[in-house]
Amino acid sequence: MSSLLFLSLILLLALTGVQCNLEKTKMGLMSEIMKAESSEDLETQLRQALSTLTLSTPLNQITIIGGGLSGLTTSLYLLENGYSVLLIDRSNFLGGNSAKASSGINGAYTLYQNNDEVDDSSSRFYDDTMKSSNRPNDTFTKNLIKTMVDDSKKAVEWILDRAGIPEPILIGQMGGHTSSRTHRPDKGLAGAAFISGLEKAVNQYTKSGQLTIKMSTRVTSISKSEENEGMWKLETDSTELSAVLVPAVIICTGGFGNDKGSDSLLKEVAPSLLNLASTNGEFTTGDGIKMARKVGAHTVDMEMVQVHPTGFSDVPKGFEKPKNEEERTLILCAEVVRGAGAVLLDKYGERFIDELETRKKVTEKMNEKGEGKYTIVVPPKAAETVATHMNIYGGKELLVPVEGIEGVAEYLLKRRWNEMGEEKDSETILKVLRSTFESPTAEVSRRNPTELPKTGTYYVGLVQPVLHYTMGGLAVNSDGHVLDKEGSVIPGLLAAGEVMGGVHGENRLGGSSLLDCVVFGLRAGNSVTDLPSVEKWDGTKRSLGSTSNSSSDASAPAGERKHVIINDKIYDVTDYIKTHPGGAISVEDGEDLTGRFTHAHGNDWSLLDRDSIREIAESGEVIEREKKFYEDYGSVGGSWREFIGRRAWFVLHSFAAKYPDNPTEADKTAMRNFIAAFGQLYPCKLCRTHLRQQLREPGLGPPAVESREAISVWICELHNIVNVDLGKPQQECRAFAIDMMYLKDCGECEVTKSLEVGAGGEVGSVLDSGGGVGVGSGVQYLGPWDEKIYRRGDSLLNTVSTETDAWETNDVADLIDVLDVMRKWWRVFDRKDIEGLREELRGGSKQRKALSKRITRAMRDVMDAVDGEVKAKVLGK
Repeated sequence: MSSLLFLSLILLLALTGVQCNLEKTKMGLMSEIMKAESSEDLETQLRQALSTLTLSTPLNQITIIGGGLSGLTTSLYLLENGYSVLLIDRSNFLGGNSAKASSGINGAYTLYQNNDEVDDSSSRFYDDTMKSSNRPNDTFTKNLIKTMVDDSKKAVEWILDRAGIPEPILIGQMGGHTSSRTHRPDKGLAGAAFISGLEKAVNQYTKSGQLTIKMSTRVTSISKSEENEGMWKLETDSTELSAVLVPAVIICTGGFGNDKGSDSLLKEVAPSLLNLASTNGEFTTGDGIKMARKVGAHTVDMEMVQVHPTGFSDVPKGFEKPKNEEERTLILCAEVVRGAGAVLLDKYGERFIDELETRKKVTEKMNEKGEGKYTIVVPPKAAETVATHMNIYGGKELLVPVEGIEGVAEYLLKRRWNEMGEEKDSETILKVLRSTFESPTAEVSRRNPTELPKTGTYYVGLVQPVLHYTMGGLAVNSDGHVLDKEGSVIPGLLAAGEVMGGVHGENRLGGSSLLDCVVFGLRAGNSVTDLPSVEKWDGTKRSLGSTSNSSSDASAPAGERKHVIINDKIYDVTDYIKTHPGGAISVEDGEDLTGRFTHAHGNDWSLLDRDSIREIAESGEVIEREKKFYEDYGSVGGSWREFIGRRAWFVLHSFAAKYPDNPTEADKTAMRNFIAAFGQLYPCKLCRTHLRQQLREPGLGPPAVESREAISVWICELHNIVNVDLGKPQQECRAFAIDMMYLKDCGECEVTKSLEVGAGGEVGSVLDSGGGVGVGSGVQYLGPWDEKIYRRGDSLLNTVSTETDAWETNDVADLIDVLDVMRKWWRVFDRKDIEGLREELRGGSKQRKALSKRITRAMRDVMDAVDGEVKAKVLGK
């Protein structure tokens, strides 16, 4: 018994370092030890006690459940601001349903709208959204809509920047909007582009351990920790992550638009819709809502389930066919297609609704007609407007190109009437179509007219109403905190994205689903950092098993691996095809996917830079991906834009910290030019445009170059203005606080005594070796630096060895400039004469005095030769 007692005590000591129901466990085990009468009895009691023990690993990681757009947005915001993140997703790929969104993201009064001279405002966007929501101004929804609209400019510009979306940015108008405000990439689809960009950005943080990603892991419960105040306990179906304690949880699990299981939320709130197909992935089962309700969270608008009128009826080419046809996920025909000019036709070829009405009204009219499926017709001009969508939908054979009105009629006969098993002659269909095409708004008005010419290439396809979006969800305030039934905040529990209820009221405007993910993702990320239990990352690496996004078997036999061709290169995509964000894709070994890739993503070949896609040489060997030079340099994480941005701010702050306390006029001019050069030449176009806006900020004023302290504070305040736009924390703009960060001792950069110019103006010694700019390069220290002379030419600066030289050189150079102006006025000199004088100036200090006298005399002679009246007019007398 003594041996077992000893082992039991060791076990108790070991448990002391583990977060669990510790005190109860220790007391229970000690009680059993004291009561046991034999070693066998003690062993039995001890095993029973241990069998009920639930261990929880403590983590200083903010946990985000769900890796769609809201989850990735929140993750990147926190990572950029120095917090550690655990991102969990039940799928084997990141992106969720957001990766399928294609219409774009709404934003009012954005930089891109201003560039295109689009007439829009936040108040106008607010009015459109409130009207669509069918809610009065004194409701819970009003506050959320106000937040979403007010933050839309920042959200749009943030996501386009962080996802690395290249210009130009296209802006379109969709149903229910009174202005063009839906932003989308010129190449590729919005959702896929945003997800791919953010996925690359967050994955930069996995190597350091600041970010842990757990894929194919389903969170089964969340609960408040009884033993650790302020901590949350998560349980999952993963053996590597069975239970953890975390300081905060942000739920980004999306809606419940495909929840048809035994505990179905759809069955609970909208049973009449269970028979509809869904555009949502099979993972969209409302997990976050169900778990949060168990800890007291309130829900809002749960019965508000949005049915989208245009889900493609056909199975897309190139994607795996589902095992159960009735439960397959449909591909959405994006709202922007109707916005561009597409029309909906019944089986006879007649329009029946204004296609730019809200989804709810279009769906109601479809249900009223009762045909089940309808034909969407995209006319030639509209097809050009949304060429990317036509390429993608056409490549998947969801839209079929046909020629003219006759082609549309043939499609109606083959796909609608033959499918129904009924006959209809082509002349009858053509007669109706001619009437529709000749006067497309005769029977049904359309707020944004469209052209339906008799000839040209049309794109046609079958669509049907489909479960798309759930407006209902958790009650969440404008800052992302989940609320209980009394309207109070549940500390440490936040949410963002479709899991929130009340954001859209009874109907969501197209383009606002991606918007609310970004707006409330950023808000939740900002709010969670204020919690007392949340601390910044301490640099500790976490080990929770594999963080790979791929669930495929990387060691599949060679004969079962899939090699494809993209842009004349061979890639092994075996480990990627199941994790494709848009759904599992079907490919043939040796297939050329260049067309499919460019249709979806343009020429953004960087999307292939992922671990689950491997380039293969002709010899069959894997080609190791060559990293960009900056990937592992300096601060962890981020794109090229972030990399250069962090270092640009460091340069600006450091220049200010080393600026003279009592600057000369030349110093002041140089600093003004330096800052102006950033606004003129900064290599990121979007960032440069933003910087120009900040430099015009009236509250900031022009660069304060009168002293070192003044310019240091000015640049700090400029940095804070930018941080506000990016949703980043403010810096303390006190001179002492700035100095502590940027005024570093740079002894090796100081000029040594041996390199200074002597009292008589003689040149110092040649620089000795030691590295650095100028050091060890054999460059001789030739005298004072003068930025004005340098701008005139470095060869001229090389003739200056003393401060007196610099003054005289500038004086003579100014005289030559004046003489050049006089030449243009009175044409008394030739251009070659002026160039000759400038060449003489570069001859050295011995010629300057004589040159100055000659120029002064020449100027006097010219003035004497000019008529007195003209002279007086020129001089302003």
